[in-house]
Amino acid sequence: MNSIIPLTQSSLRSLAPQGRPSGRSRSRALRAFEVSHLRRSAGILAFTASTLLAGTALAADFNPANSIGAVTVFPAGAEIERQASLDMPTGDHRIIFEKLPDGIRPNDVRVEGDSDGGLLIQAVDVARVPVTGDPAEANALRKERETLTDEKDVLEGRIRTAEMQRQMILMLVRPAATPKDAAVAQPQMPPDQLFSFIAERHAEIEETIHQARQDIRGIERRIAEIDRALSRTSGEQEWASRIIVSVSAEGAVNGKLRLRYRLADASWEPVYDARLDTSADKGKLQLTQRAMVRQYTGEDWSGVALTLATARPQGATAAPDAQVRYVGFARPQPRERAGGVFSDYSADAAAMAPAPEPEAVMEQQMKEQRVAVTDLGFDAVYHVPGLADIPATNDLRLVLVGDHDVESEMEARIVPAVREAAFLTVNFSHDGSAPLPPGAVRLFRDGVFVGEGHLPLSNPGQETELGFGIDERIEVKRQLVSKQRGEEGIFSKARTDTNDWRTLIVNHHGIPVDVVVLESLPQPLDEKINVVALSTNDPADESDVDGKSGVQAWRFKLNPQGERTLAFGYRIDWPQGQNVVLGMR
Repeated sequence: MNSIIPLTQSSLRSLAPQGRPSGRSRSRALRAFEVSHLRRSAGILAFTASTLLAGTALAADFNPANSIGAVTVFPAGAEIERQASLDMPTGDHRIIFEKLPDGIRPNDVRVEGDSDGGLLIQAVDVARVPVTGDPAEANALRKERETLTDEKDVLEGRIRTAEMQRQMILMLVRPAATPKDAAVAQPQMPPDQLFSFIAERHAEIEETIHQARQDIRGIERRIAEIDRALSRTSGEQEWASRIIVSVSAEGAVNGKLRLRYRLADASWEPVYDARLDTSADKGKLQLTQRAMVRQYTGEDWSGVALTLATARPQGATAAPDAQVRYVGFARPQPRERAGGVFSDYSADAAAMAPAPEPEAVMEQQMKEQRVAVTDLGFDAVYHVPGLADIPATNDLRLVLVGDHDVESEMEARIVPAVREAAFLTVNFSHDGSAPLPPGAVRLFRDGVFVGEGHLPLSNPGQETELGFGIDERIEVKRQLVSKQRGEEGIFSKARTDTNDWRTLIVNHHGIPVDVVVLESLPQPLDEKINVVALSTNDPADESDVDGKSGVQAWRFKLNPQGERTLAFGYRIDWPQGQNVVLGMR
């Protein structure tokens, strides 16, 4: 390897030719050697410098142009995917993503990519950095505002001058009255020329005023923009996230990098339009599934591939621990009022229980019920067709998910003890690949909006019920035909209460209608209370409907203008000296 030889007199003498040449020849030899030696040293220095500079260029920071390409929105939160193109030489580099929304957590960041060479992702760092305005830019905006204010003053002065000129022209058109004995001044120009002059000058003045006012409006708009920009820079400190991806390239690399991160300020919920066509024997039901998406993440989603997921990344992932539960006698609670035998006939169902459960247990049950409403127990993903635009304004944006045409069975459902009306109910099951999550539904019957309801969770192949409001063409009348209270027994008296109803259903449709009538036989909570169905009752087609004790169902078909009367009643016996209450659970 070549080395640099120091140019000293001793070295020159040691390398000079031996012998005793003449002084002139020795001088020429020394000069030739110096030139050769300097050329060789310069080459070595140039090679060393180029090597050092090349080594420095291999380690660099890159701020690649990037954009949001895909977004996955969860019921609470969203995952954003940014895409960037890479073109970098060999070496260790840092890829920097600036001005990302505040609130990105390091554990919520994932980086992956594809390249034509060896590229190793070494580390990913997330930092929260303040967003500070440029003082030079703020000063430039203030100077621009001053200049615009001066220009506005000049334009307003131009308008005032033009208005004065307009007043003078009007004075020429309407000259002031002169006394009778005063001499009338003759115009200096013929009337035609005067009128032409007035018209020409008046048009010029109006154009000047119009143009000045237009310029003032433009200046005022620009001043408002400057004021907004200055207010942002002088307001509360804003923050942003910066993500630095450290990579090592074995060679020149071309490829794409995908940066994924999660943010909390986004959500979606399903909504539906249900359109029922009752003209066919089997109701044709069309379900239009949409999603209400909103986001306030600090960055707009423009032209993104939108995916909706039912998973909840921030929810619980492990089953809860089973707790030891106890049961014991409850202390008697005072009643607020006393009454007769059936004075609390419509009291709350809690009064029926002989021993209310402790408050802690009741509270826990309520919490479990609320969680059951929101936790679906499955993961489904909906890919929204096309590209979507969701601005970061927290406004609701409706996105079409898809349409479902399903065959359905219609029936008129009647609960006469609650309301004397028939409710059109549709039973259907969809054959889609993904479940339909629960959500609000707008109901249309034969093209007419009839109200809003709630669609329960519907898994593929699972039968689902959906109510479409009251059917006005089915008449329902319920009448209490007998009510008896008394005592029985000679030695041991017992109290009795007998109720007997008749329910009339009439079909005023021009087509047959399937009808379901639901009644409830009271269930005793104490062995001393006895409830017996009356022998005159019509036999029920189903008992304990949907697992509810005592709920009975009658199913039948009513022809056009057909009618049917159902008999239902019961008798309650209980010991004398006790009061009973009826309620619902």
